[in-house]
This record gives sequence, C-alpha cells and structure tokens, in this order.
Amino acid sequence: MNYFLAVGYPLQAGVSSDTLYTTIELRGTTVTLLGEHALLWSRLFQLEQLGTKDQMIASQLVELGVVIMAENPADFLGSLFRLCPIRQGFSIAKEQETLVCLGDGRWALTPLQMRLWAASDGCRSFAQVLKLSEPWKPSVLEPLMELMALELLYFH
Repeated sequence: MNYFLAVGYPLQAGVSSDTLYTTIELRGTTVTLLGEHALLWSRLFQLEQLGTKDQMIASQLVELGVVIMAENPADFLGSLFRLCPIRQGFSIAKEQETLVCLGDGRWALTPLQMRLWAASDGCRSFAQVLKLSEPWKPSVLEPLMELMALELLYFH
C-alpha cells in the first residue's frame, strides 16, 4: 500500500467558471490545483487507501510537490523530516487542561500532540520538532495524522 499526504498551506479555495480550485503555499511559491486535483489534495490529510483513478491523480500531485508518497509508515515519516510543520489555532488554559481552538472547534490534545503542535512554528523542520517534543519512533504517526485531520497542523 502506498501512503499519500498533502503538503502545503491552503491559501484559497473556491469555484471559478464551475471549476473547483485550491491555491496552496509551498516553500515560498504558490500552486493552484483545479478540479479533481484540488478535491483529492483536500482529502489527503489522513491516511487512506486510494482507488486506481485517485492513485493516478495523487501521483501527478507528487510530481507537482504538493503530495508526498511512501510505501510504509516509517518511510512516510522519514520523508516528512525535511518539511516544516506549521500549527493553526491557539491554546487556552481551562481548569486543569489546555485546549487548542480553531474556529468553533476546541480539542483537548494528548500530551504528545500538544508538544508536537506547540513546537510546530513553521520555522523548524519536522526532524527538529521531534527533537524538541518526542524521540523519533513510528508511534508518532497516528497522533500526527490526527492533528492534520483536525487541520491543526500543515506541512510546508
């Protein structure tokens, strides 16, 4: 099974002339995706198996640099090391827990997720973030993917 993950920060999404589009910022440049490319990119913030057609589209997105692909979770995490994670939202202290807020959503993160989220300032590579927050191990993948699925973390 191949793993795919969208990278880049969404700047704008919309419909123009009946075509869905998404504009993404990635390492100081912008990329605009149209139609099914934009739709698939917006779904790739969690690991899922893709059908044949979606795999073809995902492979095209890999060539554009807005999706990374790996054959197993360890390789997948390894390919993230050079990218910079950037957090979204803000934290508030509430009684005995800290919540992360984004829009109307509020989430109590696990201690590992909170450390990953807090260290993801967009300036450090994922390898540096892990050094600050957690030793490297494959079990980091699931909490990381949960942060991405909640749109609290992006990679660029």
